[in-house]
Amino acid sequence: MNKMRYGFCLGATALAWAWSGISTPVHAQGAPASGPIPAFDSITAFGQQMGQAGIYFNLGYTEDFSRLVAGTPKVGTSPIGHANAGVTFDLERLIGIPEASVHVIFEERNGRSNAGGTDIGLNQNAGPVKYRLVQFYWEQGFLNDQIDIQVGRTEPTLEFAVSDLSCTSVTGIFCAQPGTWYSQNVNKAYPAAEWGGRINLAVTPQIYFKVGAYEDTTLSNGFLPAGFDWRTSDSTGVFIPAEVGYLTGFGSARLPSKYDVGFWYDTSQYTVGNQPGNPTVTGRQGGYIQLQQTVWRPDPKTNQSLTLFGGAIWYNNSPAYTGQYYAGLYDRAPWGASRPLDSIGLYGTMATINQSDTACSPINCTGTPHRGAPFDKTFLFEVNYGIGIVPGVTAKPYAAWSVQPFTQANPAAHVENGVALGVELTVVFEQLFNFPVFIPH
Repeated sequence: MNKMRYGFCLGATALAWAWSGISTPVHAQGAPASGPIPAFDSITAFGQQMGQAGIYFNLGYTEDFSRLVAGTPKVGTSPIGHANAGVTFDLERLIGIPEASVHVIFEERNGRSNAGGTDIGLNQNAGPVKYRLVQFYWEQGFLNDQIDIQVGRTEPTLEFAVSDLSCTSVTGIFCAQPGTWYSQNVNKAYPAAEWGGRINLAVTPQIYFKVGAYEDTTLSNGFLPAGFDWRTSDSTGVFIPAEVGYLTGFGSARLPSKYDVGFWYDTSQYTVGNQPGNPTVTGRQGGYIQLQQTVWRPDPKTNQSLTLFGGAIWYNNSPAYTGQYYAGLYDRAPWGASRPLDSIGLYGTMATINQSDTACSPINCTGTPHRGAPFDKTFLFEVNYGIGIVPGVTAKPYAAWSVQPFTQANPAAHVENGVALGVELTVVFEQLFNFPVFIPH
């Protein structure tokens, strides 16, 4: 089964949604994005007025220019663009429904991938120019948001096995989930949309528990349709994730941390290709644990800090992998007040290849037993430096190195180790314009 990355690279906008989605709920509010730039005063005033009325805009664009300088297949310089535009309606301010909001996001992709022969990806897959409605859901809080529910057209990508460091990497190591996540179940990731939702329970201000249920559907396969076909006749099953975690932030702890444990179960059928008769069975599972700890923060009045992180995910009845292990560090403002918007990221991962099972999904399976891979592990490493130009505008040069690249589409292939060099440019317009940012329940 060809791994369709579907990954997302939406910059700080989507990361803010992800971070608030996994945290314990807080009351919806508007927060200023960052320091104002005088040239945008009139635009800033418009955004502030709309926020006061209960309407919040988010708009971002990321362009990734990369080149595979070693390895195969080489496709030259590979530009990939991702644009997102969204609006959040605070229904408590607009029409007086307490703790309620509606979220809408549209997304556009363009460019071509240069993945370097690895499922995890030396850069994100793109594809033909396509505009999609990727999220359209209602969010409702209860008991001062101690219980928070999302339901509608959505997906679990911004909700489970993610953190504020997700997609600080440019490669697929940890964007938004660990990179092997997307090929090990039938459920599709952002920007595909399906019916679903989740419930988040704030056990304490730091401890949360959440569980979700999302539709598996063939309509989400590939880059079609555009998110407006909402029928359920093509559903193949249900994807059920759950997570419990401990979370603190820069505003509540000197050294913020996040620890979480999760599990998912996919009810869709799949075919076991290496057994006589290629039997069809039901149900796949995965479990994960993630650890993230800030270990250095010289001044609690700033976010200058060094954070260590790591995690592991294991699969049962997986078509390609038995697990993935990853670790790294993220340095915010490494030069202090002289470069407060800069960052340094180091990332590494090892995925263990399933040599005995060749399961595949009913959506994309030839029924032909796969030949075994020539090795049982694959590795990917990345280093990047984020250059904060102005608030909301970042240039991120990076280098990535793939060792023993593996792809589920051709597991027996001997692919050369790959090296990619590139730069990712990101503009988060609500930060650039100093718009208020809606904090989801």
